[in-house]
Amino acid sequence: MAAAAALARLEQKQTRARGPTSQDFIRNQVRKELQVEATISSSPAAPGTNMVSGPKEEDSTQPPVSGVYFTCPLTGATLRRDQRDAHIKEAILLHFSTDPVAASIMKIHTFNRDRDKVKLAVDTIAKYLDNIHLHPQEEKYQRIKLQNKVFQERITCLEGTQEFFEAIGFQKMLLPVPDPGTFYARERLSALYEFIRGALHNDWLPFELLASGGQKLAEDENVALNECGLVPSALLTFSWDAAVLEDIRAAGAEPDSSILKPELLEAMEQLS
Repeated sequence: MAAAAALARLEQKQTRARGPTSQDFIRNQVRKELQVEATISSSPAAPGTNMVSGPKEEDSTQPPVSGVYFTCPLTGATLRRDQRDAHIKEAILLHFSTDPVAASIMKIHTFNRDRDKVKLAVDTIAKYLDNIHLHPQEEKYQRIKLQNKVFQERITCLEGTQEFFEAIGFQKMLLPVPDPGTFYARERLSALYEFIRGALHNDWLPFELLASGGQKLAEDENVALNECGLVPSALLTFSWDAAVLEDIRAAGAEPDSSILKPELLEAMEQLS
């Protein structure tokens, strides 16, 4: 304010001596600016003072106004179309930790695009559950054979079905098969003969194995199974050695009618 007062006195003296000039105009402008500056510095919140704020920081969490966006029903996140599917799948997988039944149902309906297959699978699953509910005492309804053709064609092929059965209490079980006779492709033919001989009631009698077409397997038991055409699978026919049977009958005896050991016969089950 002192500078403004001094400038005003100087201006008054010079004005009386001569008329206004360009210098007078400049001084007038300086005086006005000094007065405005002094007023603001002495009273920044005075009435009539306009305070200009800096530029507002944009909220990075909010998407731009333009475009189409989707809201995830599980997380509430706002997403572009290209982000939607991946985010929903991730949200469903995370939901398994809190509600596996609901998450598996959402996975079935979300991860599989063929709506007809989804409907068929859901109807089949509902039939399984209805049988369990209506026949709680019958164990056969509480077991599902995974190799079942209907189960494989309608249910196993869809994502989320396995998780659903596990979520409602089903457990995968490998039923024990006593000594199933599993062989490697490079195993010797002798391993197959030893396995069969161990199941025979008269294991001392020589026997033959015939392939499809009645062709006898190689007599050399050191040959690998894949070299005999038994890989990946083959159907073999068992037969006693014909010459030995003739010798037994010539001696007035008959071989035992039971080929397998008694304990194996007792364990047999008739397939339905």
